[in-house]
Amino acid sequence: MIHHRSTIKAALLWCAACVLAACSGNSLVLNKNVTGMPDWVSDGSRIVKKDERRLIRGVKMASLADLSLQRPFVTHENNLHPMRVSPRGDVFPTPQPNNPNNNLPPISSATLGNISAQGPAADERARQEVAHILSAMMKTIANEYVASSEVKGAGKEEIARQAGVMAAEMLKTVRITDHWRDEKSNFLYALAELDVAQSKEMLKRAEGLNADFQHHTENQLDNVFDVMAVAKGRK
Repeated sequence: MIHHRSTIKAALLWCAACVLAACSGNSLVLNKNVTGMPDWVSDGSRIVKKDERRLIRGVKMASLADLSLQRPFVTHENNLHPMRVSPRGDVFPTPQPNNPNNNLPPISSATLGNISAQGPAADERARQEVAHILSAMMKTIANEYVASSEVKGAGKEEIARQAGVMAAEMLKTVRITDHWRDEKSNFLYALAELDVAQSKEMLKRAEGLNADFQHHTENQLDNVFDVMAVAKGRK
């Protein structure tokens, strides 16, 4: 039993190290010596234990350049509503009246449109960063549950599905807590935060979940978070 628990703990540490490496490897700040840059921008996506609170932070930016094809229009008056940008920044302009070829607009008009879309794009990307970290945590918890309870066959798939459902419920508590614009590059950065304690409260109100796995998840979230914090400190 001791060896079994040691194996599970090692797996948790390995997963934590992978998550943190993936986040830190996604460096979104080209120059960290910008005057006025807040610490959360230079720190990037990470887990933070602050004043007894456990926070998952997602940080991402949107530039005007990567939105340049998002809102083509003939005139400013014919401007369409912002389109949703995928986490990878993929955009697909919609054909418009009197402009079936989606010709690029004048720079001045495009800039006006893109600035209004920049905030939602940065927010969505920051939320996706939080989702990425939480998903890895939930995968670790699910794997540990399967190993410790000896779930087999279709039960494994069901636990994996339930982990995804729980993650989706907890992500409802994510909040955008800050923005910062680099005046030189015009990059807009967004900070998304998930409070683990609040997410567990949300999970308690969810319906249709495996009660045993739900209880296990609520008990293990703090432990997995703390293991990740230890792994981060060793980097």
